[in-house]
Amino acid sequence: MTHRVTNVHNYAVRYIGQLFQPAANNPAELTRAVRFSSGEPMTEIYLGLGTNLGDRRHNLRQAVHGLAPAVEVTAVSPVYATEPWGIVDQPEFLNMCVGGHTDLAPRALLHFVKALETALGRELTVRWGPRLIDIDILFYGDLILDEEGLQIPHPGLAARASVLAPLHDIAPEWVHPQLGRRVAELLTAVDTTAVTKTPPPLFNGKDHKLP
Repeated sequence: MTHRVTNVHNYAVRYIGQLFQPAANNPAELTRAVRFSSGEPMTEIYLGLGTNLGDRRHNLRQAVHGLAPAVEVTAVSPVYATEPWGIVDQPEFLNMCVGGHTDLAPRALLHFVKALETALGRELTVRWGPRLIDIDILFYGDLILDEEGLQIPHPGLAARASVLAPLHDIAPEWVHPQLGRRVAELLTAVDTTAVTKTPPPLFNGKDHKLP
């Protein structure tokens, strides 16, 4: 497993580094990427994306496109403006969620999304501090996992409107495997006053679809 994870990480850095060269910034070109395939069965997953530095909508768009080697994206939520969480003295965030399928194991997927963050320019700072891009694994099928550096479902999602609001747009009936509650139910239990949907959609003038 360690060897495979390392290969995925190195592959992601090489692939994404080439993907985001100026000549490849055309979305039509980016979507022609050949997805990394291990031959393993596909698992339905949900990811949370956030950004509060630089051109935030551009950061989200590039992150979604950059998932192509590892994730077959099937659903893209609207974008939401959200107040900072944890450290409040920082710029406002834009958040969204993505649904899809992957054949990567959970740890390999984690390494992939962290490599994507690095390729997009994220630099590690303080916990809950400003970030160019953040990609979290929210759900990996109905898996419940608690390992060093990786908890699935994401431990904070049930309390965060910034995650639940966009997730509700693409997976309202998804059941949290630990809590036994649907995303729609979880959303009704949190304060959404600081979460605002922000048009326009990222892709093709429509939410939920890639170009």
